[in-house]
Amino acid sequence: MEDEIMVSIPLLTYNHEKYLGQALDGILKQKINFKIEVLVGDDCSTDGTQDVMRNYEVKYPGVFTMIYRKKNLGVTGNLYDLLKRCRGKYIAGLEGDDYWIDENKLRKQVAFMEKHPEYVGCSHEVQMIDENGEVLYNSGKYIEGRHWTFYKTRYTWKDFQKFQLPGQGSTYMYRNIFVNPRYDYSIIETASPMIGDMTLLMLYTAQGDWYFAKGKVMTCYRCNIKLGAGTWSSWALNGNRCYHNFMFRDRLEEYAKKVLHKPLDLSKDKFGYLYEARHRYKWDPTNRNKRIYYGIWKHVRHKMLWGIKMVFLWKLDHYRLRTVAYAYRTGSLNSKDKRLKNSRWKDFLRESEGRTVIAFGDGVSFEEFLNKYGRDISVPIVLDNGSGKWGRTRFAYRRPEDYWMGVYEFAECRSPECISEWDKDRFVILITSTLYQNEIADQLKQMGFYRYYSFGNMEIRKWYYRLFKNYKY
Repeated sequence: MEDEIMVSIPLLTYNHEKYLGQALDGILKQKINFKIEVLVGDDCSTDGTQDVMRNYEVKYPGVFTMIYRKKNLGVTGNLYDLLKRCRGKYIAGLEGDDYWIDENKLRKQVAFMEKHPEYVGCSHEVQMIDENGEVLYNSGKYIEGRHWTFYKTRYTWKDFQKFQLPGQGSTYMYRNIFVNPRYDYSIIETASPMIGDMTLLMLYTAQGDWYFAKGKVMTCYRCNIKLGAGTWSSWALNGNRCYHNFMFRDRLEEYAKKVLHKPLDLSKDKFGYLYEARHRYKWDPTNRNKRIYYGIWKHVRHKMLWGIKMVFLWKLDHYRLRTVAYAYRTGSLNSKDKRLKNSRWKDFLRESEGRTVIAFGDGVSFEEFLNKYGRDISVPIVLDNGSGKWGRTRFAYRRPEDYWMGVYEFAECRSPECISEWDKDRFVILITSTLYQNEIADQLKQMGFYRYYSFGNMEIRKWYYRLFKNYKY
C-alpha cells in the first residue's frame, strides 16, 4: 500500500544545536520512492536544539514529528520511547550529532532488506569525525578502542557474545520488532542509561543474523571528545566506568537467561573490569575507586571460580590488555620495521633512563597502558594525529616517588608537529597505538626520529599473551 510507512527514523538529540541541522538535512537529501517517518526526540536540551527543531518543523510541515520532552529520560529512555512509536516496516537509527553522507543510503538498505528476509538488520562502515567535522579515523579493518571491530559480512549471536558491534548505531537499519513485540524490550532502557546499541544487538541477534556491508561508507559518526559535550562518546572517554560496564553486562546476562532463554556468558569481559577496578584502587586509593572496586566485588565474591581467578592474577600482578590481545590475534602488530618488531621492555627501559618518555597514540591502548604502568612510567605528553584531541589532558596518575604524597601528573595531548624542533636525544617515543603503529613509525622516520618502541610488541612478549593467544573476549 502506498500509505504504508517503509522506514521509521528515530532521531535522538540532546544539546545538538550545532549539529542537528546537518543530521536533518541528511535525511531530507535521501532519494527514495517510499514513505518514511522521522521522529525527533529531544531529551530536555539546555541549548538551542529545540529552536532548530521548531525551525525545521515550520519549514517542512508534516515531514518531522518533533517530540519536546518535559522530563529528561536519558539516552536509552529516549531511544526506547521513540522505538515504541515507530510504525514503519524498518527502522533506521540516527543521532543528532551524526549525519548520513550518501543520499541513497535508505534506498540501498531497504532494497537489501527486502531481498534478504533471512537477515534481521544490516549496517555498514562509518567515517569518524570530531566536534569540528575533521576526520579522526577513516574506515578500515577496525577502529582502535571501538566495539565495531567486527569485520565479516554475517554477524550472529556468537559474535555478539564477543561484545563487538557490526558498525556504529547511525549505520543501522533493522526490522521493526516493536510493533508486535515478541518479548519485553524495556531492557533497552533499564540495562544502561547511556548504552543502547549493544542491547539492541542482543535483542536482534537472538532472533536472527545481521548483515554488515564491508567497504560501504554512508555515515559520519561524530566523536565529541570534550568533557560535557553532551554525547555518549564524551561521557565514555571520561571517568572510571568499571562499575557501570560490569553491571551493564551482568544485566544483559540475566535478561538473556530469563527472557530470551538463551545462554549468554560475558564473564571474561566482566572479569576484565573487575581487575581494572582493582588496579585503579591499588594505585589510587581514593574513596571513589574503593566504592567502585568493592561495588563490583560484592557481586562476584560468592562465585568460587571468580575468587580463584582473582587470587591467581593477584599473585601474577599483571593482566593482559584487551586492545593488545585483539591486535595480536588479528595480526595488526606484525611489522617489517625491525625497531617495532624487536621492541623489548628491557631495551625501552634502558634507553628511556634519563630521557623523557612521549607516547604516540591517544586511544584506548594508551589508557590501558596508563592503567597498568602509570605508576612506573611517567608520560607527560601523548601525541596524536587527530586534531580534535589536541590540548586535552588524559587520565590523572601519580609519579612513583610522589605516590603517597598525592602529587598528580597529566598526559597532555599534542600535535606530532610539536616535537619536530626538539632535541631528538632528550626523549624516547612509545608507540601506544596497536592499530597504526606501522604508519606512525613511518611518520616518525620522515621527521628524523628513530628512538621509538612498540608498546604492543613489548607486551605480547609476556608469556601469558602467548599462552592465551586464542582467548576470545
